[in-house]
Amino acid sequence: MSFKKITAFFLATTMVLGSTFTAFAADTDPTGSGSGEGAGTSEGTVNTTVTKVIVPTDSTVSSALAFRIDPQRLIQETEAAAYSGYTFPDAEDDTGVYFLTGDKTYSNESSTFYFVNKGSKDVTFTLTAKVVANAAATDITLGSKADATAASPTAAKLYLGASFGGDAVQLATDTAGKKAVLAGVPGNFSYTWDEENGYQYVAVGNTWKAVPVKFEGAVTKYAIEDTATVPKLSLAWAWAAKGESDTDDAAVTVSDYTEGPSATPASMSVNAKSAAISGLGDGVRIKSAQVVKADNTTIALTATTQYTFTNNTFAIVSGKEVLLDNTKYQKFVLTFTDDSVVNIPIVAGE
Repeated sequence: MSFKKITAFFLATTMVLGSTFTAFAADTDPTGSGSGEGAGTSEGTVNTTVTKVIVPTDSTVSSALAFRIDPQRLIQETEAAAYSGYTFPDAEDDTGVYFLTGDKTYSNESSTFYFVNKGSKDVTFTLTAKVVANAAATDITLGSKADATAASPTAAKLYLGASFGGDAVQLATDTAGKKAVLAGVPGNFSYTWDEENGYQYVAVGNTWKAVPVKFEGAVTKYAIEDTATVPKLSLAWAWAAKGESDTDDAAVTVSDYTEGPSATPASMSVNAKSAAISGLGDGVRIKSAQVVKADNTTIALTATTQYTFTNNTFAIVSGKEVLLDNTKYQKFVLTFTDDSVVNIPIVAGE
């Protein structure tokens, strides 16, 4: 091989090898040092403490707690002639105390008031109820439920009671109070991002913890004086973040409260590829559909190609059944144009 060819080969090899490395300091330098810095950045943080409750309005409570008594059972004896079109309890079960619970419907129990924690952290509710006596001291005498429902009473007695999460209490002019700790549901929240708002921590679920409260009454079937008056009922409430020592009153039962529309069936699988959504208001349409993955990240679904929503039924498109694999996905989150949300868990198929 000629000297020129050897030189050319050596130079070419040097160029190829040299091109795969970064520059080095000259090997003739007797000493050396170096350093480098990379800038640190943060993706940011999102506040995950969401404090939100549902409580009845003052006016709702005032109207729902308004009641009337009928000691002589005039309504039953006249087949409600004075109340055309109204419905009353059956005579054999009627206690003579009436709360308006619906359009032209009277019941011996009030409508149920729900006190709901819609947040991500625990909340303590303090609920109090009492009878408010007439200042002139002319009210019908208060008594027990047994007194008021006695078959052969010898005096007029009025019973008023309240149920706090199933814990029944006879009411008097002294305040009866109960405490309920309602757990937050962080699983109802998810991180989202969009160009307008950036990262957010938003509610994607609609089943929360609540304590239900309702009232009842009974009055003896015994005529009262024309001058006798009827007391008022009072309900008050307060809430705050749960304190370290806060606990439920033992007999108060906390229950689930589902807000807005719901799905039937309640879950979906490879054997149940669709769910009917009930409870939607007139004209309400689906705004978005997401699926929550096993790692809690969410994916926005595309209408027509991944799901359909026809006649208030949500269905996964044929060929996209992988979305029903509960080892990869946890649940569907449907958001509607009235901002109501329905969660549909993804479960194992049979």
